[in-house]
Amino acid sequence: MQKSRNATIIIIFGILIFGLLGSLKLIREINILYLYIINPISWILLCFILYFLLGKNTENKKLRKEIIQYSIIASLTFIIINMLSGLVVTFGSNPYNTTLKGLIHNFWTIGVVLIAKEYVRYKLINNVYDKNKKTIAILISIVYIIIDIEFYKFTKDNFSIFLLVKYILDDVVIKIAKNIVFSYTAMNSDCWPGIIYEILTNLYYWISPIIPNEPWVMTAIINVTIPTILFLYIRYTKNKLNIYKSRQDLINSDPKNIIVLVFFIILAIWFALRNISYKTCCNSNGQHERRVTCR
Repeated sequence: MQKSRNATIIIIFGILIFGLLGSLKLIREINILYLYIINPISWILLCFILYFLLGKNTENKKLRKEIIQYSIIASLTFIIINMLSGLVVTFGSNPYNTTLKGLIHNFWTIGVVLIAKEYVRYKLINNVYDKNKKTIAILISIVYIIIDIEFYKFTKDNFSIFLLVKYILDDVVIKIAKNIVFSYTAMNSDCWPGIIYEILTNLYYWISPIIPNEPWVMTAIINVTIPTILFLYIRYTKNKLNIYKSRQDLINSDPKNIIVLVFFIILAIWFALRNISYKTCCNSNGQHERRVTCR
């Protein structure tokens, strides 16, 4: 199929409808069937359909190597920072099942879907001409954010404004940051940077016997800051290859100029909210949730 914005938009809205069926829990009354069969197999089938329907995309070879390297560094930085944070707070047992059976379960129900979603993102963004890529990247990012929001949580009896704010900061904002970065890498490279980051950062939770008892505020800051810095480095690398960018533009876009500022902002937020604590529990799908209490 030739590059087509309209066909791409139709596919994206199809993803939205399917995703909402799951996130609104309209079909999760058959939760086990959805978790183990319907969701992963649907995403795998969509990957095969797009592969044969859209053909091979033209990749940006100039940036691909650097972006993959940055993604690996960002993933390892995420893991190291989380491990070091345990020295500041405390370590606790991992709510995930870290046995081989648990690893296979998490990879099939979570990892396969994450990989498929990044491949689909890449194929759809690159199924339009360059002038339309940004529009499609924004659209698919919004759709992915929407379908990942667990709307059924808003109907719980103990739901409150505080929990809404916490959910937005500790979940939605993280999804926004990641989707911006992954759509940007898909535009300028391929699906591998997003896949590498998602799988490596999730593997940390899937195989580590202990994880830090971080307050949800610290977790949110780490999960937003690292993808943001990754985005800034990729943008800076892209600007260096742009012959129309002035030296001053390159200096202004250099991430090194803001990392120190970001660090102090993070510290300020952390100390301002240091009285917040949490305990980690495990939900029915093996994913961990955080319940917040105030000292």
